Amino acid sequence: MSEISPRNAPDQDYIFLLLDQFKKRFPEMNIAYIVLDKGYDAEPIHWKLYEHYGIIPIIIRKKSPIQKLRPDGIPLCTWGQRMSRVVVDYDRKRTKYACKKFVKELNR
Repeated sequence: MSEISPRNAPDQDYIFLLLDQFKKRFPEMNIAYIVLDKGYDAEPIHWKLYEHYGIIPIIIRKKSPIQKLRPDGIPLCTWGQRMSRVVVDYDRKRTKYACKKFVKELNR
């Protein structure tokens, strides 16, 4: 699906329109997660995605070491290591993970 918009229009204005079109076209499909860039990192957008659509937003803020998920949902880093939970933000319904090896590489 696509939507044509003016160059100066923010992408955030079109995400819900596209989701509505998707739900009409594929009513049998349920979306659990949606991966978005940092342009969508705003609480009103997160709230509406979760409360109105039942979708958990995943915001890509920077290069992520996450490559795969284990069967239990725990992410694995680039080196195949199990990532550790760093923070659970219950208010925003988010969990942050970190790879100890990745953090060591950054600190060198």
